[in-house]
Amino acid sequence: MSRQQFSKCPPIAVDDEVYEIRQCLYSVPEEFFLKEEPVPDEQCLSVTLSTVSSGGVPAVPSYTRLEDLFDLGAISPEVIDKLCFTEMMLISAGGESAEESALVGGLAIQVESIADEVIAVFCSSQFSMGDDKAARSELLALTDRQLSPFQERKSETVQDGDFLQEKQLQLYFDEDQNVTAVRHETIGDKTETCHGVLEGHQEGILIPDGLNVLFMRYLMVTDFTGELHTRTIDITGRVGHSIYQITNAIPTKVNGDIHDIKQVIRTIYYDDTEEPEVSVSHYFTDGHLQSHTWNNSKYYLTMNRVSEMSLDMEDMCTTMQVYLEELARLLEGTPKDVTPARSTDVIRGVLSEIMNAETSYDNPFHVHKDPPPPCPDSMELKTSPVGLPASDPPCYLPQRTGNSDVHPLSKPMGPIGPWATGRVDWGALSGQTGTRPVVDRYSITRYSVDEWRQRNADTIDACASTVIKSEKIEHDSRNTIIRTYAITDKNQADCTQSLHGRAKTIDDMKSELERAIKAMQDEISTLEEQRRRLKQSLAVLRMPEAIATECLERRTGRPDTELIRDRPEEELIREIALIAEIRSILLKTLSEIESQQVQNRAARQRMEFDWSDKKMAHENDAINCNLTNKSTITLFRPGATRCPSEQSTEIYWEKFSKETLTMCATCRMQSHALRNTLDAILMNAARDLRSQADSVERALADRISCMEEVRQKLEIDLLTTLQRLADTEIQIDKLKVAIRNMDHAMKVVQTRLDNRNQRPRVENCRDQSQLLLIAEVKSIEEGLSAMNAQLRQEEEVKNELMNRRGELEKEIMMKRRTIAIDRDRCQLLRSHFPSATALSGY
Repeated sequence: MSRQQFSKCPPIAVDDEVYEIRQCLYSVPEEFFLKEEPVPDEQCLSVTLSTVSSGGVPAVPSYTRLEDLFDLGAISPEVIDKLCFTEMMLISAGGESAEESALVGGLAIQVESIADEVIAVFCSSQFSMGDDKAARSELLALTDRQLSPFQERKSETVQDGDFLQEKQLQLYFDEDQNVTAVRHETIGDKTETCHGVLEGHQEGILIPDGLNVLFMRYLMVTDFTGELHTRTIDITGRVGHSIYQITNAIPTKVNGDIHDIKQVIRTIYYDDTEEPEVSVSHYFTDGHLQSHTWNNSKYYLTMNRVSEMSLDMEDMCTTMQVYLEELARLLEGTPKDVTPARSTDVIRGVLSEIMNAETSYDNPFHVHKDPPPPCPDSMELKTSPVGLPASDPPCYLPQRTGNSDVHPLSKPMGPIGPWATGRVDWGALSGQTGTRPVVDRYSITRYSVDEWRQRNADTIDACASTVIKSEKIEHDSRNTIIRTYAITDKNQADCTQSLHGRAKTIDDMKSELERAIKAMQDEISTLEEQRRRLKQSLAVLRMPEAIATECLERRTGRPDTELIRDRPEEELIREIALIAEIRSILLKTLSEIESQQVQNRAARQRMEFDWSDKKMAHENDAINCNLTNKSTITLFRPGATRCPSEQSTEIYWEKFSKETLTMCATCRMQSHALRNTLDAILMNAARDLRSQADSVERALADRISCMEEVRQKLEIDLLTTLQRLADTEIQIDKLKVAIRNMDHAMKVVQTRLDNRNQRPRVENCRDQSQLLLIAEVKSIEEGLSAMNAQLRQEEEVKNELMNRRGELEKEIMMKRRTIAIDRDRCQLLRSHFPSATALSGY
């Protein structure tokens, strides 16, 4: 199997000396470097993975395009939202148990959608390797919304005291998924740079580490199961084949809770190594990583169980967040925020910054920075408009030798001449005393030239003062307008920012309410299912009660001598009592569930009302956030600053919202506890009923077995009795025949005696024969008496045997009837006894 060919940059020149860079610590494959001449593109071979490969790679489905793998076309926004996440992992060393392992570092992963066009993956990790040796890595990957990568950067740094080793890999993807790779490696004070090109769509999809994060989360979210083959590239530039084996979700206990966990075994094959690299990952079904281990490393990743992270981890997460925010600003074209200074001088200079800042476009004096108007004291009146020397006043102003306030007249105004006489009564105080002016026949004169000049000077001075006052007022007005607009703009911006914050707070609370409403709705649905289950269990409970009652009624039909209080009778009575007790408990629980459902629905309704109010408030604040001075929907609203009497405070709002959520959580916990109680009740009830049913069935079986044994014994006794009765009847017949046969002997002996008694006189002698004959008669009579006595006994025994036969036949009949009731009726009925699953309501 061929590899892609890379080109090597020229050696680096330092201080006019060329240093040859040698590899150390991390080996780089020979294919990463180009020989003397670059290999043409026609010679860059790529072979599709076959069934038998040279590297021992097993044959699994291979894909050359992400579209073939996903087979979904455009990825929906819902899936994109599920792919975006933030996760913290712990890096441990040693054994997998808590006693054997030690926490050495952490890993932060953040995936965000930027500008609705780019998905950014940022991973950062750092951990201690012992003996003042630490490692750190960072990874940034950028893909489009179809998960097609176009850039990825990865760096790894190992710090061992003063010795630093750093490796970097940058990948650039074009439209045809051809990859340009640039690799940097720094060991101490030596640096090496290499670059190369990988042809796309030749031996499967190239999924580097950054895309692998999105790739695995997508497979978990879409519930993919099976095997996949892709290509990968490590930070040293090695290109290998990656085999994924993804199993079905298996319920696993994690931190005391049961979760569905999927296992992913990833095997990477490289040509320069015989043993593949194997890693095992465990994912939750929502895509979060639970654990990750490597076959050739003592380090492994676990989910974060630490509530507070170290400062280094927090700095790492903050750096990651800032980096992504900067990237988002760069992609969206938004300006970078300027962080305000915190010094006292800046705080004191806020007003001056507002005065000198650029105003809004609504300000009629909108300029970037107006130059300050000239100071009135520095304004100078041009006193020589006709070009006279500045030292000589104009002719219309008081002169140095005139009659004025500054230069009083040396003499009063007199007549012009003898030809123009008049009454001269003018003086310096004529303007104040109101004396009559000089009057002659040619003219009437009221004021002198010096007074006219003084009046001109007074008028000009008054006009200049008024102009200066007007300019000062104009300057103050301009500054007031600028200050007012600047303060208004600042206040409006602060209010807008405050409204944005308030809208976000309301939206967050509304989101919490949505989650709580959904959780409560799920709880209501679950509790309703449990209620239906309970009612089903109550309905099924009628069957064992009917069976037990029917069995008791059937057993009352046993014969009188079999109406005994045996063990089956007692077990059936216990079963009926147990059923009655369970029914009362289930009815009480049903009443509690219905009451809890009312509380759940009331809590949900309260949250829905609160959510509706917050939705309206959020929409109102959203409208207010978007209002500007150019908005066309703004109006004067008199009385808007008055606070309504029913208006609440922010503290009460927060308290009310939290009380609503707390009440909902409490109600949901009570409902959950009630469901757990119901599960325990149904489980225990089903177990008790099945145990009692088994006891009844065992008692019936034992009773039937005992009755069968008695019946068999009685039948054997009946057969024996019948046999003895037949033998007795035969013996009676024999005795009767024997008694009848003794008549012949009696006749013979009596005939002999009677014949001997007929002997004559002396011959009729009581001789020995006579005595023997008499003795024979006596013996026959004794024998007949004995046989008659035996006959009577045999007759008595016969009658007694016949009575016993009747009794046995009656007992056998009653036993058979009892057995028929217990076996053919009761056991048949109990064969329909519900199972534990049916008794549990399922």
